[in-house]
Amino acid sequence: MTTNDLHNGWYLLALVEELTETITPVRIGHRRLMLLRLADEVVFADAVCPHRGADLSGGTLLRTKRGNDVVACPFHARSFRVGSLTRYPVMEKGGMIFGRLTDSDSGDRGLAALLGELLQGDVHSAVHTTVSAEPRLIPENAFDIHHFAPVHGVPLVMNARTRKDDAGACHIHATFRTGTDPFAQEARDDDPAELVAAVRGGADSQDSEFHAVAVSPSLVLTRYGSTPDDPLVVTGVLPLPEGGCAVRVAISANLPQEKLQHAVAGAERAFQQDIPVWEGLTPGCDHLDVLDGTVRAFRQFCAGFQTIPPVAGDTSCAGATSGEGK
Repeated sequence: MTTNDLHNGWYLLALVEELTETITPVRIGHRRLMLLRLADEVVFADAVCPHRGADLSGGTLLRTKRGNDVVACPFHARSFRVGSLTRYPVMEKGGMIFGRLTDSDSGDRGLAALLGELLQGDVHSAVHTTVSAEPRLIPENAFDIHHFAPVHGVPLVMNARTRKDDAGACHIHATFRTGTDPFAQEARDDDPAELVAAVRGGADSQDSEFHAVAVSPSLVLTRYGSTPDDPLVVTGVLPLPEGGCAVRVAISANLPQEKLQHAVAGAERAFQQDIPVWEGLTPGCDHLDVLDGTVRAFRQFCAGFQTIPPVAGDTSCAGATSGEGK
C-alpha cells in the first residue's frame, strides 16, 4: 500500500462526546460513511444511498411502527433499514469510537486487548484539527526518534528499539533524558534548542521511559513517563478527500485536574511543534538512511496491511431495502 491508501486496520472515528446527533458523518478519504447512534449500539455504515448515491449522513434516523431503525434519505425521502446497509466493524472503548473498513481479522492487530491494558481512565480531547500533510506522517512521528531533539527539545534519546507483539502491533521503546519534562507548563515558552543545550551542558537531568505502539497505519498509542499512572495518548488520523488529514489526539488519564490539564497542554504543545515540519515537507523527497531504522520498522509494519478501494461505488449499499416507512 502507498502512503495515502485506505487500509484494513483500525481508524479512530470519533470520541463518544462528539456523537451529539443520531447520525454523525464520517469521511475516510473519498469514502462517505456514518455513525448511527441507536438505542443499544453504535453502527458504522456506508452513507451512499443505493437509489441515487445521495449522502445518507445528511438524512434522518427514524424508528418505524414495526420497530425497525431506518435512515431516510435527504434527496427523495426513501428510507432504508439500518440492518440492510453495508456495515463495518466498530468498537467503543474508553469513550472512543474505532472502526475498520472490512470485517477481515487480518487488520485487527489486537487493539481491544491493548486498550484494556493501557487505558488509564476517562478520555479527554486534546487535539481535533486538520493538517496539510500525508496521513502516515502523524503516527510515524512516534517512531522518528531523531526528531525529538530539534523539534521537542529532548536532549538525548537512548536505547531505542522496535518489536512486534504476538498480535502484530508494532512497538517502539526508548529512554528520554531531559532536564525538565519538555512538554511541561514551565517549558512551554522555552526554545527546544535551549532545552537540549542545558542538559548536554551538564544541567540536572532525569530519565523517562517512552513507549508507543502502532495498531494500524492510522492509529498509535503513546505513553511517556516512568510510573504506571502516566497518561496514555491516543492519536488517530483520517485521510481527507481533498488531501491532508483530520487528526484527533485524546488523553486517557486518572489524574487530578491540574495534572490532567498539564497532560492535555503537553500533548497540544507537542502537536503544534510538529505541524510546521509536517506541512513543510516536499513530496517525493523522502530518502531514509541508516539512522532511520525505527522509521523503516513502522513503514514495514504499514506495508503488511491490505489496501481498501478508495470509493465504495455501486456495492456500497448492496442489498439495502427501501420502503420501510410503515
